[in-house]
Parts: sequence; C-alpha cells; structure tokens
Amino acid sequence: MKISAKTIKLNSKSKIRFHPLAKKLYEILMNAYIASNKEEYLKDINNYFGNRNNIPLHIISMIPRETNSYEIIGGCFSPIFDIKDIVNENSIISSYVSSTSLDRKNKTDEQFKRISKKRDKEFKQDIIDFIYMDFIRTVSILSLSKPGAMYKELGLLTKQASFETDIWNDVFESNSILLKDFALLIDRPRDTLIKQSRFKS
Repeated sequence: MKISAKTIKLNSKSKIRFHPLAKKLYEILMNAYIASNKEEYLKDINNYFGNRNNIPLHIISMIPRETNSYEIIGGCFSPIFDIKDIVNENSIISSYVSSTSLDRKNKTDEQFKRISKKRDKEFKQDIIDFIYMDFIRTVSILSLSKPGAMYKELGLLTKQASFETDIWNDVFESNSILLKDFALLIDRPRDTLIKQSRFKS
C-alpha cells in the first residue's frame, strides 16, 4: 500500500461521511448485531459511552475529499461508533493520502494527466484494500451469536466490480469471500452459518 497518514483535528465546519464501501460493511455488521438480538445492547453501550468525551473511544481513519471534508475508511466497525458523535475529544483521527508524489518536471500535460489518473486509480484501490482489511480484523474477533447473518450480503458485496480487491485472493486464494473462508475467519461451522445467513434484516 502506498499511503501515508497524519493525525488531524476536526472543526465545527468539518464534513464527514462514510466511504461507500465502509458504509455498506458498517450496515452489514450492524444487521448482524440485530440478527443476534443485540438491539438493547447497541442502545445501552451507545448511551453509556456517548457521554464520555474525555476518553479517546475511537481511532478513526479518513481520507480527505473537498476542502474540510472527509470520508471514513476505518475505525468504524464497532458497536460504539456513531458518525454523528465524532469530536476531537473522543477520537484520534488519521487522514490518509497517497505517499507517492508526482513530479511534473519534464512531463507534457498529457503525460502528467495520464500518470495522475493512474496514481488516482491506484490510491482508490489502496483505500478499498484498507477498508476490507479493517473489516476483516474486526470480524475475526467478534462475539456475535449469529455472525452468519453477514455472509450473504458480504458475499455479494465482494463480487461487485466497483469494490474488487486482491485481499480475498491474498488471504483465502479466492476472488471473493466464500462461505468456507468466512467460516474459517470467524471459527464457526459452515452449516451453522448457512442457517444464520437466512436472517432478513
């Protein structure tokens, strides 16, 4: 990955939204909590931690977009995460950018545009890989009664062209996450996950 990060501070005018992939994965995870009958737990834990601004509850990764605007790419796969409650007092925030600098010297406008486009594409792919790995780290240590509720949506998501990655092939030697891979990741029998995957959110 050719990305680098620095810690940033938000202000009252900062605009924050999910990266589209992070949003989909966050929703998949929250649906798994609901499938596991954890609605009350989600409410209680948010009520408990929500008032503690003097403790860094979140370590959040973002990428800059327009001026003073950011997209969340990591640190959001948690039951205590609340996108409406991100402040400097309760969060450590890192902003990621491409670490590959582009020198315009001795390049025509056309060459510079072509190289810039390639670098932008590479950075977008690095971010997709980053999001998936953050999700994998989180899911691998989850303690949900019905984690299989995630599988159907997760399987479809990993097959979408816009979110393609080599992560699954690198980790599991398959182009997208398969049921056997997901079973290995969360240490549950495949038959159990098949039953749980029928949950409707």
